[in-house]
Amino acid sequence: MVVTATMTPKELTDVPGAFEVITAEEIEMTGAETLDGVLEGALGVVLESVPGRGRIPQIRGLSNKRVLILIDGMRFSSGFRDTTVDVSEISTEFVERIEIVRGPSSALYGSEAIGGVINIITKSPPSDPSGSLAVRYGTNTYGEAENTVVKGAVGSTFGPLGIIAYGYANGSDEFDRQYDDYFSDTDDEQRYSGGIKLQLDLTDDHRISAGGYYNETSREGLRPKNNTITDRDAVSDRTNAFIQYDGHIAGSSVMLRSYYSQFQLDRDYTDIGGLNPNNNYAYEEFDIDNEIYQIEGLVSRVFADNHLFSLGLEYREEERSGVENRGETEVDETVGNRAVFIQDDFLLFSGLQVTAGLRLDDHSDFGSEVSPRISMIYAILDNLRLKASYGEGFRAPSLYELYVETINMQGDVIPNPDLNPERSKSYEAGIEGEVGRFAGKVMFF
Repeated sequence: MVVTATMTPKELTDVPGAFEVITAEEIEMTGAETLDGVLEGALGVVLESVPGRGRIPQIRGLSNKRVLILIDGMRFSSGFRDTTVDVSEISTEFVERIEIVRGPSSALYGSEAIGGVINIITKSPPSDPSGSLAVRYGTNTYGEAENTVVKGAVGSTFGPLGIIAYGYANGSDEFDRQYDDYFSDTDDEQRYSGGIKLQLDLTDDHRISAGGYYNETSREGLRPKNNTITDRDAVSDRTNAFIQYDGHIAGSSVMLRSYYSQFQLDRDYTDIGGLNPNNNYAYEEFDIDNEIYQIEGLVSRVFADNHLFSLGLEYREEERSGVENRGETEVDETVGNRAVFIQDDFLLFSGLQVTAGLRLDDHSDFGSEVSPRISMIYAILDNLRLKASYGEGFRAPSLYELYVETINMQGDVIPNPDLNPERSKSYEAGIEGEVGRFAGKVMFF
């Protein structure tokens, strides 16, 4: 059962549009410690390297700013400058599966979902006591770049209360075989993350869940900058916390949720080479704090035995503060977004399933945006299906684009508070099916 494509549980074969699931078993088979190692094998996903050795996913050739990354359906706060989420910082230890929707999904999720959505689904508390622990140590051929990894998880259910917690630590020493390029082959790097999730079943029809996730990454190494050698030291951390209610009221499925996401970065460059006597920036320090506050609700109900109707509401506030680059004055800006969306999932006639949705976003800075989407699945046989969809997406101007002014060696970045949203229109069609243990699909978009 998957949830990202329609926000309601569906069997994978009944999901409209281009969709992919990476299961816990497949994640384990990759041996990847962090999500970038898993997403490398996803169809239509390309990982873009960004300054600082981060890795940001693209979908269908659209850059990271146009791909929405979620954790259990919740947004992350934005990262350094105008990037989204560095997936090399997220441990796989707590991941149950990854759901990937290719193509615009703004009809459900609003801004940023032009290229698609990557939803990281975390593990739920196990019914019986269980735990795991793994420790690994190694070096490279030269006895350098020592690496130590410790990770583990524990969880159980005690009557109506379930709990699961995990921890992950990965430390690597700096390694540099060619000092003359002023660029460390690998940084002195430490990654730490942990999380906890609790579920309380008040009754069979009412559940309250809450939890939090935290990860911190520090990287220190040599970087060429301002025609000299600098020591780059960067520490970033992400904090996510939520509380959620799920239940059945008067024949309807109801979800209410409030969550918070924060990204912080402290980064500095120190001139240690002395190669450029005209370097006016022998020491540079950046301090960034980006936050999201969101409350949302979703109600789904079956009407006329054939229509699964969903109604969603949300309010989001984003804040950006700090200094992000040399010469920049400190920024402290806030934008808000209100949204309502509707979706109807129904059987038009035997064999033809239709999902139609529409979302209205009202942004505090640029006004309103409407995003429609319609998808169809026609079952030719029990194991052979035609799929087609049309969708529109948009991306609101980011706080960085609206308000942040930076000065770079390569050129200046000038903000524009009068920017309008980016918009996209997407068409896709294809066929998919299964024969025995084999499955396949061909999609044109």
